Parts: sequence; C-alpha cells; structure tokens
Amino acid sequence: MKKTDNLKELLEKAVEGTSDADHAKQGQATVNFDKLTADADLNDTRVTLRSILGGDIFTARRLRKQLPLIAMIVVFLLLYIGNRYSSQSEMIETEKLRTQLADYKSLALIHSSLLLEKTRKSRIENYLRTSNDSSIQVSNIPPYVIKVD
Repeated sequence: MKKTDNLKELLEKAVEGTSDADHAKQGQATVNFDKLTADADLNDTRVTLRSILGGDIFTARRLRKQLPLIAMIVVFLLLYIGNRYSSQSEMIETEKLRTQLADYKSLALIHSSLLLEKTRKSRIENYLRTSNDSSIQVSNIPPYVIKVD
C-alpha cells in the first residue's frame, strides 16, 4: 500500500507542477511536428536528380511506406552475406583438410611399404645370418600340420 501511495503522490506533484504555459508549448511542439511530417509532396510525383541528391526523395510518401520492406531486404542481404562468408570459409577449410588427408595417406603408404620391405622373410634371414649375436636359425625341417579330432 505504501508504494502505491507514494506513486500516486509523485504523479499528483508532477501534474501540479506543469503549468498552462507548459501545456501550450507542448501543443505548439505537436503542431510543429505535424507540419514537419505532413506530406507536402502528395501531388509532386516527379523524381529528379536534384531530389535524389538533395535527399528529398526520402521524405516522399511512397518511399516512407516502403521502409519496412527496405529494412527487411537489408536484413536479408546482411544474412546472405554472412552466410556466404561462413560457407566460403568452411569450403576453404575443407579443401585444406582434403590436401592434408592426401598427404597423410601418401605418408602412410610410404611407411607401410618400408615396413613390408623390412619384415620380409628373406630380409630377416639375411639379418640373422649377418648378425653374430643371434642364435636363431632357419629350420630345415618343413612344418607339418597337427590334426585334432
């Protein structure tokens, strides 16, 4: 209750504080604003270079009616530009990753071929024969299959 009473008192003081001169000034300001915003060019449908360069075209009624449409078009253009920029940057990143993937695949192929070369049976046999610290020898007996029933 105290808050609403305080608000009522403040409103009453504000209303009492305005004089008739303030009301007259406010009315005059409203009339001036109406004059400024009135359409002086209702019958003037000419569009000249002078009216475009002077900015008079922006006060024309037909253009002011289209301002929401123009604003919407500008917003869509900004969204389109932003979307285009982000998709183009993603395409550049995708292309970088594709080239990097191709490089890694070629490196993997090189490493697998080197590993295959180093682990061949003949290469291992030559290594065992040339190294004196190994007692492993190649078996002369062929392997045989154990049959389990």
